Amino acid sequence: MCIVEMTKAHMPAVVKMHRDNIKTGLTAWLGQRFCEYLYWGIRSTPHSFVLVYEDKQHQPLGFICCATNTSKMYKRIILQRFFPMMVSAISKFLRPSVFKQALTAVKRPKTFKTGDFSEWKLPEAEIIAMAVSPDAQGRHIGTKLIQAAFEKFRSLGHDKIRAWTRENNEQATAFYQKHGFELLGMQQYDTGKICVLVADLNKQDETTS
Repeated sequence: MCIVEMTKAHMPAVVKMHRDNIKTGLTAWLGQRFCEYLYWGIRSTPHSFVLVYEDKQHQPLGFICCATNTSKMYKRIILQRFFPMMVSAISKFLRPSVFKQALTAVKRPKTFKTGDFSEWKLPEAEIIAMAVSPDAQGRHIGTKLIQAAFEKFRSLGHDKIRAWTRENNEQATAFYQKHGFELLGMQQYDTGKICVLVADLNKQDETTS
């Protein structure tokens, strides 16, 4: 078992794992095919990466999706993959509520630089999503994935990372706090209140050295 960069062979299972475990956001609204385009776009930009924990048969048991700059990541994906993504989910995009939610997701990185968020001076680097297969729970796969993501961020020159969870997702918030993230507070967002967290990787080095 090991952690590797996501490949096309991993992608359908990774997207299904995301959609099965994370019931909000683009992956919940726009279907498997759209999300495969989205995830391969994330995998393919120089501003983001996806790490996969795979078993001996190279089947994904968990993943973590990250960006060094989420705004640049979305811009690159839209420029390169807008048409096939739209075609794959056109019937859903015609629903005003879904289109609004999708637009909100794309605008989220800019939102973190404005209003109350701007006071916190949040880092550009971000953990976008992570999930572990229910069958693989209890093996510390989430811990191994987030530690691998920290190392990847360090290698790319980033020492601070942001993450966010929804107000009612206490389990996810507690997981991030357990792994060195500080809860800055809660803020109102377009789709409800969110918890905003930041990890300082330099502080983590000090506590482990």
